[in-house]
Amino acid sequence: KFEEVVETGGRWSKPHVASLSLHSLLELRNCILSGCVILDMQADQFSTIVG
Repeated sequence: KFEEVVETGGRWSKPHVASLSLHSLLELRNCILSGCVILDMQADQFSTIVG
């Protein structure tokens, strides 16, 4: 998603595109392919996840 801010004088800034490294994307793919991934779990302790 593009993020822009209004600069002084009412101009829009250049869009900022957040990016991930190729290594991070490959690591994510390996985790998804090799195990259980729960992306929307609201837990702050490991015991909550395994319990």
